[in-house]
Amino acid sequence: MENLYSNIIDFKHGNADAIVEIINMFDPLLNKLARQSSCCDIKSELTLFMIELISKFPIGNKNLSYDKYIISYISKSIKHKFIHLNKTVCKQALNESELDLNVLENKKVENNLDMFFFKELIKSLTPKEQEVLTYKYAFNYSDIEISDLFNISRQSVNKTKTRALNKLKLKLN
Repeated sequence: MENLYSNIIDFKHGNADAIVEIINMFDPLLNKLARQSSCCDIKSELTLFMIELISKFPIGNKNLSYDKYIISYISKSIKHKFIHLNKTVCKQALNESELDLNVLENKKVENNLDMFFFKELIKSLTPKEQEVLTYKYAFNYSDIEISDLFNISRQSVNKTKTRALNKLKLKLN
């Protein structure tokens, strides 16, 4: 195998086989990070990042002409990207779970177990139908309050509620 620096130069000159060798060299690191992550497609994200990183690699820098420095540079860059990707995934998951926690913390619901069964029951409905039923029966909102909340007509709330209840009746029969 050629050294890493010559593979990078070959890749920059259009040799696609050179990038495959470089990716294979860093495959153990990518696999390790993929196992540590909660994101399912992190390996492909990191591989794409590595290709972009290598395409922007500063060939003229004499310090980066030795393999040990290149390996360190690429490894650290991949790890930093991994941390960044995981933080964004965690923020998204936290935002999604905060919405669910806000629903569960509402004092109008008698019991969290009741809320769990209610959520399981309405899973087959559309998101709009789920929201209308949740506000109507879990939080005891009136149709007018729900229409004000979603900026829709009271008739639309009533139709959505009726449609959702009919679906639930068919499901339970």
